[in-house]
Amino acid sequence: MPTGIYNRKAFSKQHCKNISKGKKGKPIHRCSPAWNKGKISVPRKFKNCLFCDKKFKIIITSNRKFCSESCANKFRIGKKLSKRHRNKISKTLEGHKQSKKTIEKISKSLSCENHPNWKGGISFLPYCKKFNDTLKKSVRKRDNYTCQRCGKRQKKHGRRLSVHHIHFDKENCYPDLITLCLKCNIIVNGQRKSSEKCFMKNLKKRGLLNWKPF
Repeated sequence: MPTGIYNRKAFSKQHCKNISKGKKGKPIHRCSPAWNKGKISVPRKFKNCLFCDKKFKIIITSNRKFCSESCANKFRIGKKLSKRHRNKISKTLEGHKQSKKTIEKISKSLSCENHPNWKGGISFLPYCKKFNDTLKKSVRKRDNYTCQRCGKRQKKHGRRLSVHHIHFDKENCYPDLITLCLKCNIIVNGQRKSSEKCFMKNLKKRGLLNWKPF
C-alpha cells in the first residue's frame, strides 16, 4: 500500500463529513484519545491496596496502588530514596515557601516528646556559673578561633563561634569544652556518641585534658 493515501490531508471535506456521520452513535474504542483523557465515563474495577489489602474502586486508566494517601505515606516509611529522586525533589522545592499554618503544624508535631532527639528537657536546664563570656573567649583563643570539626575560621563564619560541651553536661566545664561553628554544632547534637570520641581524641593529641583557663 502506498503511504499518504489514508492521511487526513488526502481526504476531501465531503469525505470527512461522511466518515463523521457514519461513526455517530457507535461506541468509542478504548485506545482513542478521548478515552485516555478521561472525558468519557470509564468502567470501574476493584483493586487491593499494597499496604492494608483493602479493596477500592479505581479507574482503569489511572495507576493508583493505595486506597488513601495515609497508606501510601506509611508504606514509604523506612525506605531510602535514591540520589536522582532526591535531586528531583530539591529542584521542585527550590523557591517554595511554606505558609504560616504549615510551619506551626510542623513545629507542634516535632515539639518536646515528639522529637527524636528529646532527652527529657535537658536543654531547659541552666548552665553552671563558670560558663560565662570570659571562659568562652579563652576557649576560642585556645582553639585559634577555628571550628574543630570543619576547620572554618571565625572571620569567614561571619559570627562568633559557639562553645560546645563535649559530653553534653552543662555543669562540667574543664576541659569539656570545644569550639564549633553553628552548622557543626547542630550536626553534633544528632551524632552524640561518635562526636564525643572524636573530640576527646582531639584534646588528647593536643595535650589539653588538664587544661584550665585561669
